[in-house]
Amino acid sequence: MSISKLRIALDAGGVIFSHSHSEDNKEDTSQVTNWMNGAIDTIRALSKEGHTLFVNSFAGKATGQATTKEILDKLGDVFTPERIVIVKNRNLKYKPCIDLKIDVMVDDREDVLDSISQECLKRNLPCPRLILFNSTPRVSFDNIVDIRLFDQESADYVDLGASSANKGYEKVFSWLDLYNALMF
Repeated sequence: MSISKLRIALDAGGVIFSHSHSEDNKEDTSQVTNWMNGAIDTIRALSKEGHTLFVNSFAGKATGQATTKEILDKLGDVFTPERIVIVKNRNLKYKPCIDLKIDVMVDDREDVLDSISQECLKRNLPCPRLILFNSTPRVSFDNIVDIRLFDQESADYVDLGASSANKGYEKVFSWLDLYNALMF
């Protein structure tokens, strides 16, 4: 079975690296070297399969520079500076998807995936396959997603929120899940 070669865009914070948050909302570059478990090996494996990989991430200047340096230091055999796109506004992540003809976009934020989908629809353009990378599920009481409660009486799970499948994107929980979703 031949798998078509894909143009895959990956978010940095929350997908390639653990999230970096600071209490005072100032840029925090300290987490840029904290790679997600399995990221480097999976990125290399996808590249060896013939897929073209990009980084499409939101960051300020210092974090963007640190991100680019770290990725090129560790994965310069996969990425070039031209394939690392840092946008200054999270809502602009759709632009590299369109401009670079991305087939698959992987992000850890539903609002970003929703924005990409909406912008593609507005422009009557094909939308990339959208994948939510959710290694550490976050609870938001404003938008509860995929939180299920075990019902003792029926011995089954009861869905308490909208599933990401209803929103037109897939959900993966690890780099192995991502690899399997893309390869099979």
